[in-house]
Amino acid sequence: MNASPALTGAFGGFVIGLAQYIVAMGVMRRLVAREVEEGGDMPGVDFVAGRFVIIRRALAAFSFLFLPALGYALGAALGPGAEPRP
Repeated sequence: MNASPALTGAFGGFVIGLAQYIVAMGVMRRLVAREVEEGGDMPGVDFVAGRFVIIRRALAAFSFLFLPALGYALGAALGPGAEPRP
């Protein structure tokens, strides 16, 4: 099977974005849960807890739209069959 370098790059960007999303969301959830559980006064935890939906959407957009698009563009520009520009 001969895959397009652009699609391979997009898939690579998607995989990296998925890993980033899973790790970042896990860290944020644990951080907020721990602070709420301990009743501590960590600066910014109220902001994160209050804006969790917005932060999650922004992270998802970056992870699942921007990184695959960047991978696609890099694959198309640098992959075999890319023609050099004069």
